[in-house]
Amino acid sequence: MTDTNQDPLYETRAFDHGKRFVRRVSDGALRRPFGAYGFFPALLLGAVALFSVTTCAAHIESETRKAAEAALLDKGLSWVTVDVSGQNVTLKGVPPSDYEGKQAIDVVTNQLAGTPLWRAKPAELVRADFSGEAPVPSAATQPIAAPIAAAGLNDWTFRVSNGEMFLEGSVPDANTRQRILDVGKQAVNSGQIRRVQDDLTITGRAEPEGYLAVALRGASIVTRCDRAKSQFIAQQFSLYCEVPRAAEASVRSDAASALQFGTLGDINILTNESVSDCETALAALLTGSSIEFETGLADISGASLAQLNRIATAAAACPGTLRIEGHTDNTGSSAINDSLSQRRAAAVRDALIQRGVPASRLVAQGFGAREPKASNASASGRALNRRIEIEVVREPG
Repeated sequence: MTDTNQDPLYETRAFDHGKRFVRRVSDGALRRPFGAYGFFPALLLGAVALFSVTTCAAHIESETRKAAEAALLDKGLSWVTVDVSGQNVTLKGVPPSDYEGKQAIDVVTNQLAGTPLWRAKPAELVRADFSGEAPVPSAATQPIAAPIAAAGLNDWTFRVSNGEMFLEGSVPDANTRQRILDVGKQAVNSGQIRRVQDDLTITGRAEPEGYLAVALRGASIVTRCDRAKSQFIAQQFSLYCEVPRAAEASVRSDAASALQFGTLGDINILTNESVSDCETALAALLTGSSIEFETGLADISGASLAQLNRIATAAAACPGTLRIEGHTDNTGSSAINDSLSQRRAAAVRDALIQRGVPASRLVAQGFGAREPKASNASASGRALNRRIEIEVVREPG
């Protein structure tokens, strides 16, 4: 039985145990669509998605850029500039040699960066666009001074590292290539090096007679070094060489003598003893009394000013170029630590420049928490990890 109530939206139904009021829902004018109840969850999901593709994506891109630039700077590849889109990296510039172009791609591809869970490779795709004019490095980022002009056809790079000799670039003809190889074979026979890797190509473009003499000089000198790189780029000869002190004078004389063809560039000769003495003296100063900063800032504490004077004196006596390294513990995010360590290293560089160390001899690099000296599980370990280190910059091996 059904009774009609005065309210058209209700009806009364009789049952054995009484009456039950039932509301009708057939009046569409007063109904609320079910979709309205999903509006706010959908809005929340949209906000999360927007955050992911903006803030998170920007952070990932920033970390990818930092990792790429840190890897290149660590290897002394200051001729490279980096463009980043998401996790895709494009390297630009003019490589001094084919080897260094490949090296730039490899170091960025294999560089690791910290994540909340583990270390991973941030760059998903690394492209090379090695064309156009070479960038001019700044004094703050160029380990070995002197910008190099645009590469020519018969340019070469000869390197020695860990007992191996690497020949890269191009030469005019087969005779020039064979004469260079003969120098390498002679060094192997005499025990100066273990083997020679020949990656030279022939262009067929003739050069003046003096070209061969320069090439033989570059090949011969590097075999006398423990670690070395000689280059002939745009008709300019340059050399980096690490040797025992007893051999320094003869190597320097041969390297810096007048050329029959081309011009002399930088001749950087470091003795093993001077490098060791320099790094030992700086390490002792920095271990005995660390440089102090204001908490969470890059402002050097006034208590460290006398220490900076002593470091500047030691740095002035060091050979070559010095890299000032900033390190932190793992407290806080990797982005904050990377930024803080870089700013602190730059602050020390500025302080040493103010104390007379030439700006061209100093580079600053922040490593964040990536290279701890002790465990971050204890306060004493974290204190050891918050540090400044100074090392002599070596040419890439």
